[in-house]
Amino acid sequence: MSQHDSGTVPGQPLVMGFAGLGTMGEAMALRLAEAGVRLVVWNRTRERCAPLQAAGAESGAATPVLVEGVDPRITLYLAPRSRG
Repeated sequence: MSQHDSGTVPGQPLVMGFAGLGTMGEAMALRLAEAGVRLVVWNRTRERCAPLQAAGAESGAATPVLVEGVDPRITLYLAPRSRG
């Protein structure tokens, strides 16, 4: 088993969902990707996903994709218009 195995499904790799790739979110998600964590990322502005995809993350086309099949989820939203 790798260091990133999920506790919820023994032997299965941890897949983390990450929404909100602004300044702080992008930096956090890149650190996770660099550490070898499998990520599914989403951002309201889709081009913000490109650096994470280049680092090996999968881009969720919509928020339902982000929450299905991932274990922990991290969401970072700044402005009220970003929520929804």
